Amino acid sequence: MSSLRKSLLLPLLRILDPERLIALRKRALFRASVSGAEGLRVTHRAEILLHGRDARVRIGRNAIIDGSLECYDSGRLAVGDNVFIGRSRIYAAHSVTIGDYELISDAVAVMDSDLHPSDADRRRQIADGTARGVFPDVYTGVKGEPVVIGDDVWIGYGATVLKGVTVGRGAIIGARSVVTGDVPDFAIVAGVPARVMGSAR
Repeated sequence: MSSLRKSLLLPLLRILDPERLIALRKRALFRASVSGAEGLRVTHRAEILLHGRDARVRIGRNAIIDGSLECYDSGRLAVGDNVFIGRSRIYAAHSVTIGDYELISDAVAVMDSDLHPSDADRRRQIADGTARGVFPDVYTGVKGEPVVIGDDVWIGYGATVLKGVTVGRGAIIGARSVVTGDVPDFAIVAGVPARVMGSAR
């Protein structure tokens, strides 16, 4: 192949790359679904799922999203400036606030609700409905509390942050930890349930 044909073909192939086209479509969907989002970058894997007309998502400046943001009716999700969210999922049935300069690794789950009722009969009704293609509101009557993640936090691979948790500024959450209680500023926590292991200062 001549160098002229190569020089014309390679840029065209980059422009028509399916992953690039998917990412462009997803970026447009994000921009149409959220407020803010100046300088937003999303990958072809990123997704935003808004369940209900009252779901609200705000994304700050220069965020990079490679995971899923899921916001339910009356839920509020606020993502700060200069945040990286890896291939993870953030669930906001009530309120999730993520500060500035966050690093959220892959396979992280942040959830402000138990996500499903504790009553077995109610869960059976939900499963039956789902099997028939009916997706009921699983959050009605399900306990939830706001999650707040302070600025400059690093959440390691596979960690889970549960409802009602406040993570202090500069904290580090170790890989595969399950955070069930508040984390002090600059604390390093790890384990199931997560406990303070040291200081990030």
